[in-house]
Amino acid sequence: MRKFSPRIIVLGLLVCARLAFAQEVISKDFPASPARDRMAKLVASFPKDSNVKIEAIAFDGTVRDAMDTAKEMLNTTVVLGSGEAGSKFQLFEFNEVAKQVPGQVIDRFFESLQLNLARGDFRIWIVLRDLQSNRQVKSLNSMRPDGSMFSGGLFATARLPGGLTTQVSRENTVCSRQVLTT
Repeated sequence: MRKFSPRIIVLGLLVCARLAFAQEVISKDFPASPARDRMAKLVASFPKDSNVKIEAIAFDGTVRDAMDTAKEMLNTTVVLGSGEAGSKFQLFEFNEVAKQVPGQVIDRFFESLQLNLARGDFRIWIVLRDLQSNRQVKSLNSMRPDGSMFSGGLFATARLPGGLTTQVSRENTVCSRQVLTT
């Protein structure tokens, strides 16, 4: 007769509960795909003791025009950051960040958003709420249906435990690097 550790069972139940919660946050019309699975992992790994929470992740069709989508992404960029270790997250919207960042940096970021987009990528709205101020913000981001590439202001700037990872390679070079949002 095998003995099971109560700790392992409780841990298994907690993991299942977190993934079930993640599925409730993601809109029902979000297509079953590796991209949806990555969004569930994002929600499950988001710090629960934070003053910021993910309220919703919504599927908004697919990218048709990279420039138009990139403009919308830029204007809805949300930077999630904290100063020192242990300090509370802060939400910064594009208009707040744009005042402190040189125009050339914003231009390069816009160019990067365009280059990372392709027709057919999923358009993904992420809704965040600052629990201290009760302020809600929305950020448009994108992801390939196979989960292999992502783009957007929140995905590019959020530093979350167990966050998104992707491989990046440059044509005509022998080097490649890994880009982490953690």
